[in-house]
Amino acid sequence: SGSWETLSDRDAKGSVLPVDGRQVLDVLTTVPISTWQYKGQSEAVRHMGPMAQDFYSAFDLGQDEHYISGVDADGVALASIQGLYQLVQKQEAQIKVLQAENVSQLEQLDALDARISRLEQGNDRTGSPLNVILLAGLCLMTGLLIGQRKTKNTAVI
Repeated sequence: SGSWETLSDRDAKGSVLPVDGRQVLDVLTTVPISTWQYKGQSEAVRHMGPMAQDFYSAFDLGQDEHYISGVDADGVALASIQGLYQLVQKQEAQIKVLQAENVSQLEQLDALDARISRLEQGNDRTGSPLNVILLAGLCLMTGLLIGQRKTKNTAVI
């Protein structure tokens, strides 16, 4: 058929253990990837990939440290893709929470802006000096909380 096939039948395998895609991804990021050519091969022909010794050291896969089996390279790539997907899903969930918090905070700020405008125009019947002081304190606290939230959220994402 013009393509390589690797036996991957469940019935041909033993000692099957699950893999944590995020952990595989973390390890893969430590494996150096280089371009190179085989000795004796034309310099015009380039290849890309890890050195077998680094791959074996990182994943302990294959028969020895001189070769990388295609099935092992494919497995590491697929597990890493799953790990990336999990990471993206987690970040999307965090973004949705932060967006909802932003909407809530913007609504609160709009209400405070409206209240301040009414107070400045003298149209607010609750504009006693004590209420003005309380409102100013509330505005200050809201600003501090938003600033604190922005600092905290910047570190999360």
